[in-house]
Amino acid sequence: MTMPIKIKYIEGLKNRLDIYCKQDAYRDVVRGIDVGVEAINHLCFWNPDSCSKINLHNNSEYSINLVCWEKSQSFPITYKKEEEWVYVVDGQLNVERYVEQKGDYVLNEKVDKVSSKKIICIDSSYGLYRLLSTNKRTITLHVSFKNK
Repeated sequence: MTMPIKIKYIEGLKNRLDIYCKQDAYRDVVRGIDVGVEAINHLCFWNPDSCSKINLHNNSEYSINLVCWEKSQSFPITYKKEEEWVYVVDGQLNVERYVEQKGDYVLNEKVDKVSSKKIICIDSSYGLYRLLSTNKRTITLHVSFKNK
């Protein structure tokens, strides 16, 4: 496998995905994400009550969202049907996995920790999960693929 081309800006990510999504080479594109805080800081806003989700692009094949997390904020427990890649621009994100037992969600022993400049792919194989920021502000970039 060749090294993916580094992508430093959202516009470059959109341009490459528009080309390679149809060729099913989108995984190589997202593995090349290397967006820094300086490229997106002007788009960030922080909500003390819940994480802020900012849609940057959406079409029939994929969407790109920026999420700004205050300390210890989380998404609700969910099940992912689409393939979603989560790139941590700054901070750290935990991916907690759950199992359902007698109508309740029980935390599985498996917790993935994703630090700055790292990417993780979340799909249906994760089952029930929750994204949770750690003890500092965190910025993440989410690329979700429809029908993949």
